[in-house]
Amino acid sequence: MTARSLLLSLTLLLAGPASAADAPHAHAAPPPTPVDGPDLRASATVDPQGRLWVVTHEHGRVFVRRSDDAGASWTTPVVVNPVAETLDPGADARPKVLVSAGGEVFVTWTQALAKPYSGAIRLARSLDGGRTFTAPLTVHRHRDEITHRFDALAFDGQGRLFVAWIDKRDAVTAAGATPKYRGAALYFAVSEDRGATFKGDFKAADHACECCRIALATDATGRVHALWRHIFAPNVRDHATARLNPDGTASGFRRATSDDWRLDACPHHGPSLDFDAEGTAHAVWFTADAEGGIAAYGRLGAGAAPEGRRRLGGKFAAHADLAVAGRRIAVAWREFAEGRMHLRAALSEDAGATWREQAVTSVAGPTGQPRVLARGGSFLIFWHTAEQPLRVHPLEATVAPPAAAAPRYDLRGEVIATTPDGNGLIVHHEEIPGYMPAMTMEFLLQGAKAADFREGQKIRARMYESAPGEFKLEDIRTESPAPAGAAKKGVEHEAFVELGERAPEFELLNQLGEKVGLERYRGKRIVLNFIFTRCPVATMCPAATARMISLQRQAAAREIKDFQLLSISMDPVYDTPAVLREYAEARGVDPSNFQFLTGSEAAVRRMLAQFGVIAEPSENIWKHTLATVLIDRDGRISQRVEGASWDPEIFLRLLQ
Repeated sequence: MTARSLLLSLTLLLAGPASAADAPHAHAAPPPTPVDGPDLRASATVDPQGRLWVVTHEHGRVFVRRSDDAGASWTTPVVVNPVAETLDPGADARPKVLVSAGGEVFVTWTQALAKPYSGAIRLARSLDGGRTFTAPLTVHRHRDEITHRFDALAFDGQGRLFVAWIDKRDAVTAAGATPKYRGAALYFAVSEDRGATFKGDFKAADHACECCRIALATDATGRVHALWRHIFAPNVRDHATARLNPDGTASGFRRATSDDWRLDACPHHGPSLDFDAEGTAHAVWFTADAEGGIAAYGRLGAGAAPEGRRRLGGKFAAHADLAVAGRRIAVAWREFAEGRMHLRAALSEDAGATWREQAVTSVAGPTGQPRVLARGGSFLIFWHTAEQPLRVHPLEATVAPPAAAAPRYDLRGEVIATTPDGNGLIVHHEEIPGYMPAMTMEFLLQGAKAADFREGQKIRARMYESAPGEFKLEDIRTESPAPAGAAKKGVEHEAFVELGERAPEFELLNQLGEKVGLERYRGKRIVLNFIFTRCPVATMCPAATARMISLQRQAAAREIKDFQLLSISMDPVYDTPAVLREYAEARGVDPSNFQFLTGSEAAVRRMLAQFGVIAEPSENIWKHTLATVLIDRDGRISQRVEGASWDPEIFLRLLQ
């Protein structure tokens, strides 16, 4: 199946003790990590006394803060690593903090090394309640300059400290082998002396996805479990779980989710795991299955299919987290809608049998990922954002009454295609008298699967607006079979760039036939998206272009300067420079800072893959996703918005 560009949130993509005296991997001392705006990758925890602890990245250093009043105020930040390090820029690579029953504070993070995607897992500890920290050590003994990334830590019931990470040593060793080694491996180390030394490195499993964070959790009996995105043969990126044992073995490996998500890319969305008092494992994860799941919850039973599986939020929900207190379960996620990023939550009082969802807050600027914290029998949500830094939100047990049902309308139309994520249909429908003219639109489905429909089928349905600008079909009935030979096609993707990473270089032609590349715009902010001129879906490319034009005109009205708008055609065979020039002129585009680009098919497909946009031609229409990104003056991606229904104000605020 094809997968939504939301993979990117959204959201653009392994024996013996090691002591604090061990030197880190040898190379020149790195400069502080460059940051354009606040680094919002942060984690939080609650210690056994109910105090909150937060760890953040700031200009190559790691800082710890404590709150004794549930986040109303914070102590002066304490630096963990006095010597700045180059930190892993990945969106899922946030630092971690854990506090023992004795008040010792442990902090881990991933240090970026010189080679792309290489790293080292670093740990520092405080034995005086967070006032000072020991010199950082590298947890793993393997010091080759390869991937050691996405650290996670947990205590077992005996107080032993477990640190796990993603490791590519086995992939390097297997280079050139047949079949090709899939992904990376999951490794871990164990400390029995409060983090002074570690035993390891121990391999828990081969074939872990190399770009997603790991979840570690301790069950009611004190045993540590890992949940991670795994690459099942031949290339299915579902989740696996296993128990990590203090003797360095891993047991109970099994498949934990069965969405059958097939893609050649890393989604950069790790799972979350926790256990209730009865030993049941509760998890949230990110997927793009045929049922429309984006952020999902389930109980991990004995089988590969989670029990009580449910979708969280709408089609832009991502980066979910959860915590458990007795039979109460709290889940939080972030979700883009109406030009803002929203923090939403769900609460279950009966171990996940029933749920009540609620809105918590929303912001207009950049955000980190939410963290759900159990504090006694209640829950707190930590969400670090540019607009509301270090903010803690109590999760209330009550929710607002349900809104009145949206009006329904009869719809007749023809299926043009399945949406690129496989969760909806693109339908050309007849006029809906008094409500909407005939047009081609994208619809979500209620009570049906997109896989049950084929291009060319005539359908009747009830249509309603489930959210502003989001339309659903229910009670769908087919009036004709699919044309003979109609079939769905897949699409392959290579890894893509994420927030904080450098945008890829390119060489394309603008609408004037001039060769242009990213270097031409160095030093400017760039807003970049993908469209094609023949797109007939009113809510897709035409809407995206209209928003880019609105952004250009509003920026001019506010006298915002020194930025560039770029729209790259995903249909380079038809969209020649001459076609793009006519397209731009017909819409009154000012070419001084808004250009349309095209190029060879190979160059365009490479860019689509690198930016995580899916585009698949079919007989009647291109099936595709949309994303708009902001590239900062240093060439790094600093904002990403999925789809065509974004508010220009998002980028206007960042360009001012």
